[in-house]
Amino acid sequence: MTTPPPPPPRRHAMSDVLRELMARELVSARLGDATLSSDDVAPEANPAQRTQLWLLQLLLPDLVAALETIIVESPKKQHVRRLAGGLLTYVYNPLDLVGDHTQFGRVDDTIICALGLLRLYDRDHVQLSPGVLGICALAETVLPLLEPGLQDDIRAFVSDLEKAT
Repeated sequence: MTTPPPPPPRRHAMSDVLRELMARELVSARLGDATLSSDDVAPEANPAQRTQLWLLQLLLPDLVAALETIIVESPKKQHVRRLAGGLLTYVYNPLDLVGDHTQFGRVDDTIICALGLLRLYDRDHVQLSPGVLGICALAETVLPLLEPGLQDDIRAFVSDLEKAT
């Protein structure tokens, strides 16, 4: 008697598209330029910290995949789906706190998604993989590197979005 093959891995359409877009952008990016051009985003950060912020952005597709999974697997938890959907909307909305055309253009998206996922984890006991929890913890630790007004705007956005759901 043979066992049936395992189901194919779940595809995350939006995160796959984002991953491809970011890969194309990465090919044309220069890390050295990114660490020098971030005075408006992280004025007090040293080059190593700026590099850490820049690299954090590369983890955004993993957070988007987690949000997609939450939306699909939480059909009866409307407030969970609304918060997850609001976070995804922020990622794909061209109007951001930090413009997507800059070297640090996705750092706000990444940190906002991470903070939102942590709220879902803490408040609604949404299951997150250890990898996603690790990304969220990293995002929390680098948030203080950002310009104070940007930190406040990020925290306020997540709080307002949570209250609206």
